[in-house]
Amino acid sequence: MTARNWLEEFLNEAKAARLCHKCYCTTCGAVPFRNGLRMAVASVDPTSKEDWWVRFLRLWLTVPRAGRDGFRRAWNDQQSAIVTEALIGLSYMAVDAHFDALRLIMLELQDGFYGFRPPALADKLGTSPAGMVLHLMKEHARQREYGSHEANMQRDQEQAKLRRAERARQHALRLEAKKVRDAIRQKGRS
Repeated sequence: MTARNWLEEFLNEAKAARLCHKCYCTTCGAVPFRNGLRMAVASVDPTSKEDWWVRFLRLWLTVPRAGRDGFRRAWNDQQSAIVTEALIGLSYMAVDAHFDALRLIMLELQDGFYGFRPPALADKLGTSPAGMVLHLMKEHARQREYGSHEANMQRDQEQAKLRRAERARQHALRLEAKKVRDAIRQKGRS
């Protein structure tokens, strides 16, 4: 893979190999695609001379436990920067051809590419074709959240109506019992 458009080449190879790239695949978790992406990133990472997992294990085992969080953030920051730069360079045709795979990559970046959440991904991608994918993802999430909020409000309103109806029924029973008590008192006085 060349460094210039390595991501597009990787996406084409992944499509040709029919790698699963469903965001929440319950069968494989898109692990082959994710591992391929990590290897592709490692192949264009100028500091990487070995496979990503070998470098990770070697460094992970040599870093003291207390400092591992900082190490992971620094390593992930570099990896996510490489992927973000590649995303910015994608053409509209590549984005159209690999829309679902790009969604998975965006989720990896948003949820924390290898455990880290890069700041302002939307600002970095801007109005690039990949930025449009991220915008569509965020809009979809917003609509789902709004829809679930509306459903919760409607459910709350229905429950409130049921509570009001139950209180009205109980109040009517109390009034009926009061009428009976008053009638008995009235008879006792007469």
